[in-house]
Amino acid sequence: MAMLFCKYLSSSLTSPLLHHLRTATFPHITFLKPSLLSTSIAANNETPTRNPQPEISEFLLKDCGLCQSDLPVIFRRNPTLLACRSAHTAREVVKLLRDSGCTEEQVSKIIIEHPTVLCLKTDRQLKPKIELFKTSGITGKDLVNLISKFPRVLGSNLDKTLKPNIQYLQSMWESKASVSKAFQKASHLLIYSDGPQIWERRMMHLASFGLLKEEIKELVWKNPQVLNISTDKMQKNMDFLIYTAQLPANIILKYPMLLRYSVEGRLKSRLQVLKFRSAVQPSERLPNLADAFQLGNLKFVDKYVKCSPDATKLIEIYSGKSVHLDRTL
Repeated sequence: MAMLFCKYLSSSLTSPLLHHLRTATFPHITFLKPSLLSTSIAANNETPTRNPQPEISEFLLKDCGLCQSDLPVIFRRNPTLLACRSAHTAREVVKLLRDSGCTEEQVSKIIIEHPTVLCLKTDRQLKPKIELFKTSGITGKDLVNLISKFPRVLGSNLDKTLKPNIQYLQSMWESKASVSKAFQKASHLLIYSDGPQIWERRMMHLASFGLLKEEIKELVWKNPQVLNISTDKMQKNMDFLIYTAQLPANIILKYPMLLRYSVEGRLKSRLQVLKFRSAVQPSERLPNLADAFQLGNLKFVDKYVKCSPDATKLIEIYSGKSVHLDRTL
């Protein structure tokens, strides 16, 4: 067919045009194999491109009590399981989880949320981590809760991440119980990359506001989520609290959530509402600002907006609209 088509061109085209076709540069065309094309399409649809090996599927369904509908999720999150011809490694992992105290429901949850754990070597990768947690005071129910609610911790690097983070917090509090409590409240701290260096900078930044070292330690112990707040965010919130709301820096020791709230989306509008009320009703004193900042949205509106005779204007202020009054801010 191709030869006939070429002969047809030779006979039907004029010599200049034929010469142009012979010397012209055409784009390179690559023909994809059907298998590669289907793989690309399947990847975009986030569905496995091939069936898993029978043994691993049977293990997940029968030994782990998972449902057929769970399998696509698991294989999508950990495609390497598709190629596993044996369930030996996965079986050892599940046994270790059960021996550590995890219930069948917790084991299923771990597998679904973090199926990569099924590919980890128990002796070389999992047992050393579990032993580290135990020696750090995370034992019994605390250990089970940690690995079942935050299974990503099992896949973290032992020497580069877990050990430095735990050692830093141990050196700060000198108590295994304190470290265990901190990780129960903020498990993500365990897998924080370069945690000690970042946390040290953030604690020094808190000290720049006049807080004592022991006060900061207690603050972080009671509210370890503070270590997750960037220095820029700390600075912005502290500037608002100190210079706009006229509150003392040590207010965050009692109300640490003030460091986390949005200045634009929460703190500023609430302060404007409270000052407006005080401006139009001089007899009404400002309430405890920290308490007012911490109220839930509906409670704040019910207490300080709806009940006021100036509710319409207060709603505008609270929704971020500018309201001009001679005696306002």
